[in-house]
Amino acid sequence: MAAAKKLARRLGPVIDAQTIEMTVTALIAQWETPEAEEGIAAFFGKTAPSWQI
Repeated sequence: MAAAKKLARRLGPVIDAQTIEMTVTALIAQWETPEAEEGIAAFFGKTAPSWQI
């Protein structure tokens, strides 16, 4: 969640090719983390991930 908020703060009012490239790169980096994999598996398995309160 913190990474998503940080990314949202970096986006400006104008979304140009450089902003799109930066966003795609940041999202790919987040999707490849163990936390994201667990979250996706939990979603599809209809279970709670270990880090959910």
